[in-house]
Amino acid sequence: MKRTINRILSSNLALRLLSVILSVCLWMLIINANDPDSTRTFSSIDVTIRNENVLTDQGMCYRVVEGSQVSFSIKGKKSIVDKIKKSDFEVYADFSELSSVNAVPIHIVSKKYANDITIMNNNDKTMVLHVEKAETVKVPVEIDMKGKPEVGYSVGESIATPNAIMITGPQSEVTKVVLAKVMVDVSGATKDINTQKIPACYDKNGEELKTQDWEFSVNKIVIKIVVGQSKSIPVRVRTEGNPAEGYQIALTECSPSTVQLKGKKDALNQMEELILPEISVEDAKDSIIKEFKASSLKIPKGVSFLDPDLVFKVNITINKEAQHELEVAASDIYIDGKTQDMSVVFLDKSVTLRFTGTLDSQTSLSVATIKPTIDVSGLKEGEYNLELKLLPVAGLVVKESPQIQVRIYMTGSGDEDDAQDDTRDE
Repeated sequence: MKRTINRILSSNLALRLLSVILSVCLWMLIINANDPDSTRTFSSIDVTIRNENVLTDQGMCYRVVEGSQVSFSIKGKKSIVDKIKKSDFEVYADFSELSSVNAVPIHIVSKKYANDITIMNNNDKTMVLHVEKAETVKVPVEIDMKGKPEVGYSVGESIATPNAIMITGPQSEVTKVVLAKVMVDVSGATKDINTQKIPACYDKNGEELKTQDWEFSVNKIVIKIVVGQSKSIPVRVRTEGNPAEGYQIALTECSPSTVQLKGKKDALNQMEELILPEISVEDAKDSIIKEFKASSLKIPKGVSFLDPDLVFKVNITINKEAQHELEVAASDIYIDGKTQDMSVVFLDKSVTLRFTGTLDSQTSLSVATIKPTIDVSGLKEGEYNLELKLLPVAGLVVKESPQIQVRIYMTGSGDEDDAQDDTRDE
């Protein structure tokens, strides 16, 4: 009896233990069925840099060659994995761990679920750097404009603030920079342009350089471009006095020869030319150079120079007078005022004309260009020394009033038969 009872009890204990084990297994199966293990991948996660001063304090700079972003996978229960976000991870490279080959290990840390997930292959990610000595250079800033403003408007003064910037970066790169430029589009502009632009850097060949990882003293350049209604007018140079005897003004030049003005339309319409102050050439033997600042010139109220810093440079070339001679045959002289009862005989076969001055390359000195002419209007029979009238020739001055001797015969005087009229009527 006792053995039977013990056998029953022993059998029940085994059953109970078996039941517990089966229950646990069943519970695990249910749990795994409802919340199985899951894997998830996060891509292109930016790597934060720590302790950057490890390099910068030594006057070094760096560029990330590899490892600025990473991708990684995690494993855990689906209920946990599904609700994890990128922001739940801290991904960083600590420069205090920089190796002799300029490599830094990348760490991936879960900020919320470190005990619930596994980050796979967490120890095989590395950031690779290019490290070299840092250099700082100062370069000017230039404004580059494209397009044209609206018709009737012009671009005037352009100001970049600052007009020079400091750039810090790898010595081998930043030392190539000679200029920083900002591009501004002025197409169709009718008023002043105020904007901010990121500068681009250029080398001596005008090639744009990559500025990634460089540091600038300012991130953006403040630009102001003056745009206003405008009008272009010529600039006129005035002289007073005369050069020394035997000298002449050979050439007068002004740069610029035209100027852009801005202002109200009515005021601009009153301006047809800009007259510079008179320049004395009295007794001058040498060329004269003068400069006039636009800011010092008087112009009508309501009008201003598009470029207030403009400077007008005047060059007056003074040379010794050149001598020119032209012999004119009597037969080539024209006659004004000759009547039908009049005969004109030249007692001089020719006359020599003397000029001083400089002929330009487009002008020749000939009878055709000066058209020598005498006037016999109202004259009676007799001999006369008549002055030759000449057409002006640019750059030349007649040295002395030329004259020619003629004899006039009137019909019925009895002497006209002996005279030969060899004149050229007008």
